[in-house]
Amino acid sequence: MNQILYEHFRDFSSKVYLREAENNNSGLHCHRNMEIVYLVEGEMNGTINGNECFYTADDLILIPSFYSHSFCTKTKSKVIIFIIPYENTYDFYSFFKQNVFDHPLTDKNYNKKIILPLLRFLMPRRDPPFTTNDYVVKGISVAIIGAIINRYPPTTRKNQNMSTITSVLDYIDKNYAKDLTLTNLAELFNYNKDHFSKQFNKLVGQSLSTYINYVRAERVVNMLVQNNFDDKLRIIYNCGFNSPSTFYRAFHARYNKSLKEFFMELKQEEETNPAE
Repeated sequence: MNQILYEHFRDFSSKVYLREAENNNSGLHCHRNMEIVYLVEGEMNGTINGNECFYTADDLILIPSFYSHSFCTKTKSKVIIFIIPYENTYDFYSFFKQNVFDHPLTDKNYNKKIILPLLRFLMPRRDPPFTTNDYVVKGISVAIIGAIINRYPPTTRKNQNMSTITSVLDYIDKNYAKDLTLTNLAELFNYNKDHFSKQFNKLVGQSLSTYINYVRAERVVNMLVQNNFDDKLRIIYNCGFNSPSTFYRAFHARYNKSLKEFFMELKQEEETNPAE
């Protein structure tokens, strides 16, 4: 069985990921954030949650949270890849917890006339209309998902274990500062502790404690930026870490660099690309 790579960096980004790519090839991976792939030109093979698929121009692929997926181009392809932060799709949480779509979504005329122009509008550009406004991005993201639901009725239900794990991740996002352990989370979600641990590792690709510390490290970074890097110790403890050393280990595991290196790079980026 192929190893599934959990792309945790996707799930800790608050910005949409949107780009065009030629000859799309990617190994088997998953992430919590929803992904939409539009095949603009050519042909492409893919595997979605274990199901092999073949795509042609103007096919649309919607990949729900934690569905493993990979793509392979044998000749030529051009795609638009759109990955939407979880908070932008929260209104659809209940829907996607129970429903999925067949792959691919093959009403090519509808996709080309309705979905493609919305994706094109969001593509980065230098000329007006600019789409850097977060409210615009979120609104169009919701419109794209709504248009897909309007045209394509759901056909199957998600794996129950996956739905449970998604609920666990949602709980961690909201309660990261609390004392979160394998024991109390398994009890909260009515699971045997050992079974819960195995399911989490299988679907997320890392241990529960590692994931929790990744979330906490991300929150520390966000708060440090908001507070001009002041009150570091207070922020570390307020985000759920029991010591600075635990935070520094988690931070290095998450970002593969020291906190000092991270903020030096951030400062250099801000100096190179100052806000208008």
